[in-house]
Order: sequence, then C-alpha cells, then structure tokens
Amino acid sequence: MKKLKVVILSLFSLVLGTVLCACCNFKDAKASFSQAELTLSANSTQEVDLDDYLSVEGIGKANVDLKFSDSSLFSVTGHKIKALPTAAGQSSFVYAMYRNNSLASMKIVVTSPFEKPQNFNVDANGILLTDDGILTWDAVSTFYANEKTPTVAKQYSISGQWLEHEDISAVVSTNSYQLPGVGQFNLKIKALANGHLDDSAEAEVDVFYGYMPAALNLTFENGVLSWEDDT
Repeated sequence: MKKLKVVILSLFSLVLGTVLCACCNFKDAKASFSQAELTLSANSTQEVDLDDYLSVEGIGKANVDLKFSDSSLFSVTGHKIKALPTAAGQSSFVYAMYRNNSLASMKIVVTSPFEKPQNFNVDANGILLTDDGILTWDAVSTFYANEKTPTVAKQYSISGQWLEHEDISAVVSTNSYQLPGVGQFNLKIKALANGHLDDSAEAEVDVFYGYMPAALNLTFENGVLSWEDDT
C-alpha cells in the first residue's frame, strides 16, 4: 500500500511539475511587432518577411505561428507573405500565436492605386491651349476603402521626350508642368504614392507648344494648294 501511495505521489508530482513548467514557459514567452501597421502594395511581386518586424523573448521565432484575420489577401510561405492583386484596398490583422495564445498583432494594409491624371489643357490635336508653356491636368484624389475624405496626390512624375531635344524626367508637387521650350513633347504622367494609395497608371499625352511657321508664296494650281515654309 505504501508503495502504491509513493507511485501515485510520484506521478502527481510529475504531472504537476510538467504543468507548472509549461505555465512558466508560456509566462516567459513574449512577442511584439515593431510597428502597429504595415503597408504592402498589391502591385509588388516581392515577398515580405514578417520575421523582420517580429521580436520574441523566451521562445524562438520558429515557435510562433502567424494567423491572419483574412488570409485570402496574401500568398503565404512560412512567415513570408505577398499581397495578391485582388487584395488592393483591403486590410487584415496578423497575430503572433504561441500555444493557441495571441502574443502580439499588427495591421497589414494593402494599397490601391490612385486614379490616373486626366483632362490635360490640350486640344484634340494635342496643341497646348495656353501660351505660357504650362501643361496642366486635374488634381488627382482617390478614396481608399471606407475613407470619408479622399487622399490627394502630393507629387506627380513626368517622363518622356522633347522631340529632337532631350529626354524628360521630373517630379512636380503641383498638377502642372512647365514645358522647357517650344516643340513636340511625348509625355507620360502619373500620380505618386501617398498614404494608402499607390502610384497611378501612366497617362500618355502628346503636346505641341510653340508657333506654326508662316507660309510663303501660296499657290493653288490644279486643285493643289502649296507653299514654302518660313525657315
């Protein structure tokens, strides 16, 4: 009987020790993310390693399971994720889990693109409608998800060519661009990322700015009008 009691007490001590040890291990396990919110682009093909934002104490990062409130937004490989194109404008929380307990969380926001610039001050033939050499377009603003006020683009990228002169590459902080001279321009203009809004698609615009050369020695013969350029 004494031996049976000893065995029972030994088993009880072993179970109690195991439970207490587990409790101690969980109590010592800590985790945190380095920021409250992480922004990803739906247009990016690069994976993001969430371990770069995760800190742990008392356990290894390999012991942490990452769970998402909406995993359908991402392609997930281990602790690496990539936002899917269909995730634009949506968000999810990621939870650092250890033994089915959440130790930390971080919000992941997937950007959506700005609308592209439009309504340039050129006519149907691409001729600039003003004589000051300033190309303008409507200011770009776009609503993100459930925002009550739109996010406004703060910068625009201009690239392209000034034909027979030079390549164009500039960033402006207004919805206008001073053409560097007279001539023909083939330009691409886009709104640059701001907040939860990503770069817009490029708007292509052909612009002619300057004057048409005077025509000399006009002649009209056999139904054909001809002239000499003033060059």
